[in-house]
Amino acid sequence: MHPRTVFELVLKSFFIIIAYIINETIFSQMAVLVAVIIRRDNEYTKKIDSVNLAIQNIMLQGDLTKEIREYVSMT
Repeated sequence: MHPRTVFELVLKSFFIIIAYIINETIFSQMAVLVAVIIRRDNEYTKKIDSVNLAIQNIMLQGDLTKEIREYVSMT
């Protein structure tokens, strides 16, 4: 369906521009959310790695290591 008048052409162009703006906003927000998730995952991995290294250095074994890892995971 093609625009027949100048008004229809302007209106169609306006709606297309608005749709592009909304689309770009959605994708930019998704990119921000993915970046935040990746950053938090990296922080969690660093924390767990440091806990595992401390457990190895202290030479803890058994249920205590499991409890420590669970505690760190919950905080």
